[in-house]
Amino acid sequence: IGAGRTELVRAIAGADPISSGLVRVAGKPVHLTGPAAAIKAGVVLVPEDRKAQGVVLDQTIGENLAIGNFDHVAPNGWVFPKAVQKFAEAGISRLGVKGRPNQAISKLSGGNQQKVIIAKWISRPPKVFILDEPTRGIDVGARAAIYDVIADLARSGMAV
Repeated sequence: IGAGRTELVRAIAGADPISSGLVRVAGKPVHLTGPAAAIKAGVVLVPEDRKAQGVVLDQTIGENLAIGNFDHVAPNGWVFPKAVQKFAEAGISRLGVKGRPNQAISKLSGGNQQKVIIAKWISRPPKVFILDEPTRGIDVGARAAIYDVIADLARSGMAV
């Protein structure tokens, strides 16, 4: 029996229903009807189980980066492959992901998959960035890189 950390962060990020209380972002209450509402409010989550909840394993790195960012890659409701490519290249470069936009995310190491999830969300940028066990099951090098990104985000004033 755990302390309920994962359940709490999933509720704050709109992934699970909230049974009581409320979530405030920048002091204002937000009604989270699901992950899309949380994203719109500026709340994003890097989940504990990246393979089950963080990435879509049968899609590419670029497609995974585009999920949750359709306002960037499909501003009029149409997904533009060149926009996805450019968006993905920026995310890959920013976090040093060892892969290409059209590469299957399932072929990446756990650390690089985690970097893709983080890159997806910092591109928004969110107001509240929740990371649930962000370095679980990844190598030492990727762990250090992720800690550096988290520290940079906190220094920039983001709630991490």
